Amino acid sequence: MFKIRNLCAAAVIATGSVAAADAQPLQPNYSPSVMVGMTFAFGGGSSGLGFSLRLLSSNEPNTAVFAGGVTYFPWAQNHFGVDLGVGMNTNGIVGTLGYDFLQNAPVFSLGGTKQADLVID
Repeated sequence: MFKIRNLCAAAVIATGSVAAADAQPLQPNYSPSVMVGMTFAFGGGSSGLGFSLRLLSSNEPNTAVFAGGVTYFPWAQNHFGVDLGVGMNTNGIVGTLGYDFLQNAPVFSLGGTKQADLVID
């Protein structure tokens, strides 16, 4: 009887160890992300407000990012812009500073991006 109890206890401990080893915590999946927002071009040939779509290097919160994208300026003489810049992603709100090559002007953008998904690592 004593051996059977020890054998059952060992089996329960081994099963619990295997189950604990299989349980993996959820980890954030940081990846490039898309930002939708507004852009203000200042200086250069035209200044004004535009609506932008940007690709960000990461969706990790509170991280510096590289950004590149396009902007539509409805009130400018040249309606389209293409820019590159750097910025900061703060929990889904992104601010960037860059240079628009079609507007020939520095730009400031503010917009939103999707948060990182949680996945089993």
